[in-house]
Amino acid sequence: MNKAKTWFACALIVTLQVSFASAKQILKATPEKIELGTFNTFQVKETLVTLKNTGRKTFLVDKIKADCACIRTKINTKEISPGDKAELKIAAMQRTEGKFSHNVLVIPKDRENYEPVRIQATGKVVQPVSANIGWVGKTPKTFNPEGPMRLGLVHRLSTKPVIYITAKNEHFKLRDSIIDVNSVRFELDDYRFEKLPATGQIETGDERKETLVLSLKPKQTLKTGIMRDFLRVKLADEVRLHIPIICRIVGNVYTAEQMINLGTLSHTEPKELLIHFTNDTKPWEDIKWAAKGYLSEAISISKQQSESTESCIKLTLSVDQSKLSGLPKDYLFCRIRFYQGEVADEDAVSVLVDGFNNLENMDAEL
Repeated sequence: MNKAKTWFACALIVTLQVSFASAKQILKATPEKIELGTFNTFQVKETLVTLKNTGRKTFLVDKIKADCACIRTKINTKEISPGDKAELKIAAMQRTEGKFSHNVLVIPKDRENYEPVRIQATGKVVQPVSANIGWVGKTPKTFNPEGPMRLGLVHRLSTKPVIYITAKNEHFKLRDSIIDVNSVRFELDDYRFEKLPATGQIETGDERKETLVLSLKPKQTLKTGIMRDFLRVKLADEVRLHIPIICRIVGNVYTAEQMINLGTLSHTEPKELLIHFTNDTKPWEDIKWAAKGYLSEAISISKQQSESTESCIKLTLSVDQSKLSGLPKDYLFCRIRFYQGEVADEDAVSVLVDGFNNLENMDAEL
């Protein structure tokens, strides 16, 4: 969870508790402390808390706040008459292992007369499996549940994720897996078990630690551009992995730079741009470009013939200082498309170039 959000939630709870200092406590929670026990990462653990109105007037619930986004709550009624009870469902789902303790506040609408109810939820989370993920033929990266997996550039014909899963045998046996992969763009193609190298491992009889290798394939041909997806891997009812991924899918011709920032245009240095050619695509012999936007009037592009290779073309982008005075004093940008032939086709490469035209600074230099 984002640390800033956690701090804000805690501060809110403390503020609310102080503001209720002179109010009465008429809502009683049973139990006030709940122990959710030990469970797995990504497993949802639920419990019920009974809320009883011990006062003489109806208790109206305004909102229910938890100090962590990993806690979800649901109440069956927000109007609790005198002597009546309500059921509050509290569910926890943690992405990382370790002990936890979180507070849940039931906040009344009448904050002047009634205190909130605080319920403490504690437990311990274990991580039964861990994973590495990457593309076929490339070195995989270790999955970190704190953020999305950034898998970089991948050719559209090579978008085949491979997930390598290992387990803590005391919590889960990989051979017990009933594999289910859910994703918008990918589906399970094949899986296999591989023995990990014996170096540094403790063997039990003939048994050696294994890794489960899941090979995925696209459900349909993927388009070039930024792709985001969410891989949900289920190995058992209580053993799951939720893996958000982000990557950029490229075609036979691409550049790693989608955006080039020139900063202050009157002080910028020339920028290099490499256009790559893959899948045995022959580099363009006659490269052309077309630009749209205010900044296009001041951009100069040249091809570095001596530094181009069989798999890439090297270009240099610079600013024609003599043309800046005729452009607005503002943030400026242009989009440049590189191509060959008479018109741009599906292999055309698009780059956004931007910068700030600050005429006052330019005049001061003069």
